[in-house]
Amino acid sequence: MSKKSLFKNFFSLFADKKSVVVSKNISKAEAINLQQEYIADSHAQNTDFLPPYLDILKQLDDPKPEIFTAALYYLGQIARNESHHRAGIIEKLTAKSNDKKLSDEQKKQILQLLDTIK
Repeated sequence: MSKKSLFKNFFSLFADKKSVVVSKNISKAEAINLQQEYIADSHAQNTDFLPPYLDILKQLDDPKPEIFTAALYYLGQIARNESHHRAGIIEKLTAKSNDKKLSDEQKKQILQLLDTIK
């Protein structure tokens, strides 16, 4: 019987701490600060994340010409607005312009975009 009492005491020790944390009321400002800290920490931890334009580059392989044109447009916007991605986009588009699967028109579109973002 003493073992059960010890277990109950041990369990209640942790149960009391949980209830204190759960029932803690924080102000709106504290909640906003906590969210901002969480976001900053998660960005700091995800320094190895892939650049967002890599998903858009995959769309250049889509058979629909509208998707190809839209992908080029967005890649151009990213390259103009996000200078830290510009070199990577130029590198990938230059390599893509040498792809033998692309039509001459698609290659021309890529080269025109490269001229505007360099």
